[in-house]
Amino acid sequence: MSSKLESVQQKYLNLLNSIHFVEEDLDYNILEKHVPHLEELDRLGKSAVSVFDLYKKTHVYTSLSYRNRLGLPDDKYEGPEGFEILMHPEDRLIVFEAGFYFLEMALKMDYRELLNYKLINDYRIRKIEPNAITGDNWIRITEQQSLLETDKHGNIWLALSVINISSDQNSDKPICSRLVNQKTEKMVEFQGQNNSSLFSLSIREKEILKLISKGNSSKQIAEKLYISVHTVNTHRQNIISKLNVNTTTEAIGLASSFGFSS
Repeated sequence: MSSKLESVQQKYLNLLNSIHFVEEDLDYNILEKHVPHLEELDRLGKSAVSVFDLYKKTHVYTSLSYRNRLGLPDDKYEGPEGFEILMHPEDRLIVFEAGFYFLEMALKMDYRELLNYKLINDYRIRKIEPNAITGDNWIRITEQQSLLETDKHGNIWLALSVINISSDQNSDKPICSRLVNQKTEKMVEFQGQNNSSLFSLSIREKEILKLISKGNSSKQIAEKLYISVHTVNTHRQNIISKLNVNTTTEAIGLASSFGFSS
């Protein structure tokens, strides 16, 4: 395993550990209420469905057809915890990077806004039995991740994963990872640090960026937020720096594609 992959995995784990869950406040009857719907999805669809518990840091539900839908005959590959070793080595790092930055962004958002978002990864996993004719060892899958439940304190708690065999079976094509705002139908392809820095904006910086996008001057923003013009301008410079753009107009363009400045 590369040191960069290990670093991203550790950052992801640290991010999970930063969520302050109260164990006695987690009602797993909520998960049980979802099970009939998930089982119906399993029966009627062609998807492999699982639910990840951010408190337990493990999958607490896996659909009955999970293994068969993905062509995984060995039990050790049935659960998503063992799924990572099947990923194409060129795709694995980006899957973890995208997952980390999506979670980092999600933890800064109100859960009601987060319900609008879905992370979609289209990547390759190793076939247990290669194609006898072409010798192809890889199959492309599409995984959609979204929020299923928060705890009573508003923490992101249960995440839903739905996996399907991709309609595009070009095994030479690398991973495609994108974040979709289902409300605005806007989509941004994840390209590592090129756009992940957007997720590092603080709540105040996003608030100021939204006000800028609505045509407010620094003086007007200062009056609305009861802060000094100097503080507003400092935030503006921080936004430009974090997003690696040259102007706030460019920052607005990048943020609006995620629905942050709407």
